[in-house]
Amino acid sequence: MKHTCSAENRTPVIKTIGMLAKLFGSKVVLLPEIAESIVNYIWMDSRKIESGDLFVALKGETIDGHDYVETALKAGAIGALVDEKEIGRYSEQVKARLIPVADPLIALQNGAREYRQMLNIPFVAITGSNGKTTTAHFMKEILSVGFTVGTTHGNFNNHIGLPLSILRMDGMEDIAVIEMGANHVGEIGELCAIAEPDMGVITNIGYAHVGEFGGVENTAKAKFQLAEAIQKIDGLLFLNGDDRISVETNMKREIPAFYFGSRDHNSELATNVVCSSEGCYSFDFNKVRYELQMAGKHFMYSLLPALAIATRLNIKTDELQEKVKSIRPANMRGTIREINGVRYIEDCYNANPSSMKTAAELLRDIPSAGKRIAVSGDMRELGIYTEDLHRECGAYFAELKTDMVIAVGDYASFVVEGALSAGMHETQVIFCKTVAESAQTIKNVAAAGDLVLLKGSRGIGLDKVFPILEGAGL
Repeated sequence: MKHTCSAENRTPVIKTIGMLAKLFGSKVVLLPEIAESIVNYIWMDSRKIESGDLFVALKGETIDGHDYVETALKAGAIGALVDEKEIGRYSEQVKARLIPVADPLIALQNGAREYRQMLNIPFVAITGSNGKTTTAHFMKEILSVGFTVGTTHGNFNNHIGLPLSILRMDGMEDIAVIEMGANHVGEIGELCAIAEPDMGVITNIGYAHVGEFGGVENTAKAKFQLAEAIQKIDGLLFLNGDDRISVETNMKREIPAFYFGSRDHNSELATNVVCSSEGCYSFDFNKVRYELQMAGKHFMYSLLPALAIATRLNIKTDELQEKVKSIRPANMRGTIREINGVRYIEDCYNANPSSMKTAAELLRDIPSAGKRIAVSGDMRELGIYTEDLHRECGAYFAELKTDMVIAVGDYASFVVEGALSAGMHETQVIFCKTVAESAQTIKNVAAAGDLVLLKGSRGIGLDKVFPILEGAGL
């Protein structure tokens, strides 16, 4: 790897307006009292500005940040990065606090690249179709056992947000964990050029937002730009070895990688995987037992690459065990509630083919004295793949021996087709057009001791079945 973890001689970086102006490539000569002003945070949103912050004026499709420079300064900003062609619109008093450049976005990205070099610490970059945020969150929590960790701020993971995240770091970090998002081929490569990651994790390659990429092949091409960047510096790459598309994609590229998962061919292998009655998974990794305290097998896949990197960085396993028990996802999903003796897996926030299969596996794995019933709502934003992927969803429920499938929504008929074609009997598969109809169906077929999964895209509103089941109505 190009960079190594070391806390020796680490001192905080004092970010002044003058220092940042140089990083941004500006030729401006600032007044000493302004140049020496210390910057707290950098924002592109004037509504987030507080005293001591720096504002970046960017032009969007409908909003021009230059219209808000004076608003930001009045809110407490000590300066603003602006397009040099826009300088003429401001008073002399305002001009004295501006950093003019040819292109504020390019200047921001170049400045973040330079600042990353000043930090001189390893960066772990995480991308994929699903689970990026959770994996990055787990990685940060796990590595914090042994190191001070810098990380992505909020959802700042794109060509604007990633530079802002890097520039928020203060120089006292030993290692950084960054999330990389993309909506077109080439964007991950651009982010890698800024962050120069030493280690990379690709969580999976799937059909989430496939319409933005124009096909799953393009999705794979986009995400694997991280793998190609890691290969160039002989860094460490971790791929989901249980994800078919990830494995097949890398078979063509032959990029050196460590594979994580629960199937035997993986080097970072989870064994003796057990699911509790609450849907929480435990497993052995490198002969050490880890116990997750949240429902869902997908959390195991978010944890494995973090454990793989932590053990390579010699973090003590007993401390990792305790951290894993305390770790929670940034946004809890897949909670379990009980109504009249029936347990419900509530996973109604979002859905795509990958997360739908993971939810189906959770339904299979949780011990249940009664029937296992899947309530499958529409998966949105799948474009030309919509019909086939809903059929595959129905077929997967059948493959996992689900006792009953209740399909609801505009695409429910395709789920029904898939389940029937894969061997389920017509008495096991029920079509519902509306959420209210599905709620009544659940009332009719579910009995005490049964386990019911509710999974669908947020737009279908499967969470609205609960008021009906509890007697309050929609």
